[in-house]
Amino acid sequence: MRGRSPGATWLPCSDTPDCTAARRLHTSGDGDSPPGGIGRAAAYFRRSSVSSELGDYEQALRDLRRLIELSPQDARAHNNLACLLATCPQPKYRDGKQALRHAKRACELSGWNWGTLDSLAAAHAENGQFTEAIKWQTKALKLAPPHAKADLRLRRELYQSRKPYRERMTNE
Repeated sequence: MRGRSPGATWLPCSDTPDCTAARRLHTSGDGDSPPGGIGRAAAYFRRSSVSSELGDYEQALRDLRRLIELSPQDARAHNNLACLLATCPQPKYRDGKQALRHAKRACELSGWNWGTLDSLAAAHAENGQFTEAIKWQTKALKLAPPHAKADLRLRRELYQSRKPYRERMTNE
């Protein structure tokens, strides 16, 4: 999910204090204790990004689900969960029905912005609903800033070929 995923707002983790703390939380395995200096929701969000970058999709899913429990109105959490459930390179973590549910919720909470529409398209594609995927991807393209359009077009081409989008493995 490292910044290429449909609509995801994964935060690249540098050596900032909150990223360092999120990495420490990731490696500690302590899922309920946020690192000092940042709030619990921010900790789960950061750790979900770090976990996804490291290919620990199970931890990323746990953190995003916990974040939604803490902040049910967090569009980014719903969006990133939808994206991971729809595009994860490891099939055992994909769940098209849940991806669609969270993508729709992210769209509602965000005002249907291009990023959440992109995730909605990916969720429809994961469910084999390619006509819907193309429709939402086209809407995302119309709203997206210029720097995002090339990736959106590539994903729309996949959907037109009746193929879902898959995130690349971390070692690719």
